[in-house]
Amino acid sequence: MLITLGIIGVVAALTIPTLVSNYRKKATVVALRNVYSILQNAKQLSEADNGPMSTWKFPEGYYNYNSDELPNFVRKYYLPYFRSAKECKGFNCFNNYSPVTLTDVSMDGLMWQNYFVTLADGTILNFFPNINAGYFWLYADINGYKKPNKVGIDIFVFDIYKYASSSYKVTFWNSALPTRERLMTIQGYGCNKDAERFAGFNCGALIVFDNWQIKDGYPWE
Repeated sequence: MLITLGIIGVVAALTIPTLVSNYRKKATVVALRNVYSILQNAKQLSEADNGPMSTWKFPEGYYNYNSDELPNFVRKYYLPYFRSAKECKGFNCFNNYSPVTLTDVSMDGLMWQNYFVTLADGTILNFFPNINAGYFWLYADINGYKKPNKVGIDIFVFDIYKYASSSYKVTFWNSALPTRERLMTIQGYGCNKDAERFAGFNCGALIVFDNWQIKDGYPWE
């Protein structure tokens, strides 16, 4: 009996971590897919009331902490179309909330830390306008302020297009890249731990490319 229990213990030690990891991966994909649906639905509802996204009044400059230009944009075009969403404007929205990239580089300078929208399921949204380039980064932290607060693990990067030469849409950052290899390795933004300042930004697009799965090779741990 002791031998049997020992074997069971060894098998459990080998299999349980894998089962837990697989469960977390599936839960992450489910949550991410839900956020994606919420964003697409909000865009469609907003366009029904406010006209096509190409006619929306986007902020005209970089976000100024003392300005309501970005919050007013979100309040008009997005907030009314998120069920039971709440906004927070101020530097004390979330205590000890310190997001990092996939390589543990601080997101300071890449995320506006004083304006957030929290969805009904606890997802945190943060809008980061890059007006000169013609788009927003929209960060979605799918488990809220709970750790690890890391891009590619529980934070995923969306892109709100405002390019004059392309259709207006909400999609994952770099979703137009044609191959899995490029999504993983493209300089700076790749979904890998050897990327540079924006490590992990492509991870959402990679999950979609892999048919909404976290497959082998994904930098999960």
